[in-house]
Amino acid sequence: MLSAIAALVICVAGCGGGSESPTTPTPTSAPFLSFTSTAGDLVGRGRSDRIDLTRVTFSGGVSDNNRVLHVQILGAPGLSSMILTLGAAPGQMLARGNYPNAKFDVSGVTLSFGIAGSACPSTGQFEVLDIAFGPSGGFGGYSASIQRLHATFRQSCNGSPSDSISGEVLLLNTPLG
Repeated sequence: MLSAIAALVICVAGCGGGSESPTTPTPTSAPFLSFTSTAGDLVGRGRSDRIDLTRVTFSGGVSDNNRVLHVQILGAPGLSSMILTLGAAPGQMLARGNYPNAKFDVSGVTLSFGIAGSACPSTGQFEVLDIAFGPSGGFGGYSASIQRLHATFRQSCNGSPSDSISGEVLLLNTPLG
């Protein structure tokens, strides 16, 4: 597991979402994690939080020729762990763009965000605003790092848009593995 020295950010849609253009992240961005969920959301259970990521650890990886990215965050006070998975359609690398109709299923466009073991058969959407993979790690041609990833997401359990969790992720110069 790696120290969160590199920036990992997950924040609510208000951190640059909406109709205005998101701010391009810079390496000086302070690492933090925040999220907001509605009261009926099974994952966030109505919770909103902001976490300093310099005090947590994380691990991650990419698979299927850089199609699926998986990040696990450990040690956040009161949350124990968080897991985020983003994946492009089969045969495609994760790249800039919109990914509608994402599901909790790695056989297609994939979105899954879970907190402290709470996950659900989710549906939602995500947008990759910026992404750059690092050099190949040598195993199967997969990247060993993420130079940049900036994405937003919105997930709902059981298809209910009123019960949802929204967020944003920013990874900068992040080793994976």
